Amino acid sequence: VAGVGFTQFWPGTHTSKHLMELGSAAPAMGVVVNGAPLLAGDALIYDYRLLHRGMPNTSLSIERPVLQFLYNLTGRPDDRNYGFDQLLDT
Repeated sequence: VAGVGFTQFWPGTHTSKHLMELGSAAPAMGVVVNGAPLLAGDALIYDYRLLHRGMPNTSLSIERPVLQFLYNLTGRPDDRNYGFDQLLDT
């Protein structure tokens, strides 16, 4: 659906620990890839270390709900995006 936005990716950035955000320079350099528009019920799976950002929902009447699951290997927590604090005891 036009106007509800999409996810934009910077391919290859999952291999670097030194890049922290997509930033405005990435699109200007032509290094970003626009994700395909998703329909209700579709799933998007990618390595979360890949720099990415959600593009704005410019529609005035359509919501864009998101359900997110994160998985990481034991000993390899995602400290770049959410820090080290846990919300729930495990």
